[in-house]
Amino acid sequence: MKSLIKYFILTLLFIVLIFFLNNIYSVKSEDLKNSEIQIKNKTADSIFISFYGLDIPENTVSYNMYSQDILIGNTKNKEYNFTDLNSETNYTFKVEFLDSNNNVLGSKSVENLTTSKTIDNFNESKTYPKDTYYINAKTIPTDIEITFEAGSILKFAPNLSLSIYGTLNLNGTEEEKVLITSSEDNGNEISIENYWNYMNIYKSASLNIKNTTFKYAGVKKQYNKYINCNYIENEGTLNVDNLILENVGNTTLEGNIGILSKRSSSIVLKNSKNLGEISLDDARSGDVQNVKIKKLILNDL
Repeated sequence: MKSLIKYFILTLLFIVLIFFLNNIYSVKSEDLKNSEIQIKNKTADSIFISFYGLDIPENTVSYNMYSQDILIGNTKNKEYNFTDLNSETNYTFKVEFLDSNNNVLGSKSVENLTTSKTIDNFNESKTYPKDTYYINAKTIPTDIEITFEAGSILKFAPNLSLSIYGTLNLNGTEEEKVLITSSEDNGNEISIENYWNYMNIYKSASLNIKNTTFKYAGVKKQYNKYINCNYIENEGTLNVDNLILENVGNTTLEGNIGILSKRSSSIVLKNSKNLGEISLDDARSGDVQNVKIKKLILNDL
């Protein structure tokens, strides 16, 4: 009798153990949504993910990659770049683990990954919340006010110059600065062909910069060659409080790098360093506080 009871208990324990192991190794995606799959980079038409942190069965040799439940490809790497996506769209991705015989060992999914937003025009006044935006728009029209909130990343198309006839507010904070960089900036150094050019503030327009970083700007193509250029040209009103420059202009190129304020414009610069050359050409008013510049040029003041 005792042997029968012992056999029954051992059998029951074995069944429980099998059930437990089965739940561990048959990796159910519904239990692992948004878990351990990381975004390395995203653009308006791509999302690059990595999954080095996943608990993957040891006999896995490759991975099937799914987008919206459609098999996109297979890889042996623990990262994958999903391309040809639509901007401002939510996607669900799945990683399927395969052994050497292409048997499926399990899978993990991640939901609600959204491609970045693309802005092709500024035709209405709007405040943009913290996000990554790909900017193709070249003009802010008269009477249009555009605001980007703290933490926003603006990725300008290569060689883009933004003409401001209305108002642009870049409202970064000390903790969450606004970043304006090239759309080709993926963390590695980029070529001068992919820099964005400058911002041009026209008469009666205004640019208000607070806690903002300009990166990969101040280079333009002129007469079939690239030269340095002013990253801001001002004929209206320019207010700057803590502007940071990273890789603005290039020391191998000809031309000045800085801010040109002219034709009865107004300029206020505060709490900024290494702004390059500041040229005040017939500016009607100006105020400079706690600012480090390379050269100050005053004409017809």
